[in-house]
Order: sequence, then structure tokens, then C-alpha cells
Amino acid sequence: MAGTARRSIGTVLFSGYAPIAPGTAGSAVTAVAYYYLCASLNSVEWVLVLGAVFLVAVYTAGALGAEWGEEDPGRVVIDEAVGYLVTVAFLPHSFWIAFWGFLVFRFFDIAKPVPIRRLEGLPGGWGIVLDDVAAGIYSQIRDFDPIAERIAKVGGVRVVTPMIEGQPPDLINLPVGCSFQARCRWAIDKCA
Repeated sequence: MAGTARRSIGTVLFSGYAPIAPGTAGSAVTAVAYYYLCASLNSVEWVLVLGAVFLVAVYTAGALGAEWGEEDPGRVVIDEAVGYLVTVAFLPHSFWIAFWGFLVFRFFDIAKPVPIRRLEGLPGGWGIVLDDVAAGIYSQIRDFDPIAERIAKVGGVRVVTPMIEGQPPDLINLPVGCSFQARCRWAIDKCA
């Protein structure tokens, strides 16, 4: 991968060069990209996107760390991008999910509760990226912290994944009316 392309990817479009809080800047760029580009991803596509971004992040972070002679360069913020995407993956797509997901992820990424900090000790790009993936997973855990959950409810949206009660709809005899119909690529007449 060419040097400029690697730096562009590793610093999330050079947001990692922000003079203050480069990790927050990288997460913010990713949140905006998520909001505008990921509205119609289904679960399979999310897994593919996360897997691809994760592998690119591990390679790029490790390569830039070696190139710059630093164990975890502050300019490398693709790890924050992966962590943020883990936070919002599989949640309903909305502005509030993007916004509160950003705040909750940054909280866990900065606080680094146990055992996240241990993951930083892994070699190369693995240590750079996996602590942020763990912060993203912590951000997804239901009812992990009642205070964080209360904060996440501001704006009328829960950032944590809610449990859905009941049975899934019958795929042969779909119920009439679906709130996802307007943005669903598989919508049929029965969905309206």
C-alpha cells in the first residue's frame, strides 16, 4: 500500500493530525461517514464491512506504527473508526444513534475499563485496534451501566441494543405495514 494512501486510511482522511483529541476527530469523521453511507446495510453487509475495516485497520495501524517507530501512534485513528463501527453495528440507523453511539464509544475508549487496557499490550496492529474493538463491544452491552444508559436515553433513543419480545414475522404472510419500508431494499407491496 503506497505511503500516502496508507497514511490517509490510517489517519481516517488525515483527521488523526488534529492538534487536539485526534481520536475524537477520527471518531467524528467516522460517525459522519456512518450516518451518510451506512443507512441501508443489512446484518450480512455489516459483518463484511466490519471484517474488512478491521483487517485493513490491523495492517495499516501496524505498518504506520513500524514506519513511525511508535508503538501506538496518536495520529493513527483507524482503530477508533473500527471501535465506533462496532458500537453502531446492528442498531437502527438514525442521527441519534450516530450521535449517542459516538459519545458512548468515546467514553469507553477514553476510560478503558478492565480488561481493555490489557489488549493494548498485544503486538503491532493487534494491540492498537483490539482495545478499541473492546470499547465498541462495551458500548453495545445492554444495561452495562445504569448511568450510561440514562445518558444514552437523552433524545428519546436508547443506544444500547434493546431486547425485542415476541415472535419474528412470518416471511410468507408478512404483516401489513413496516417502519423500515421506506429504506428497505427488499420492500414489497405488503410492506407498505
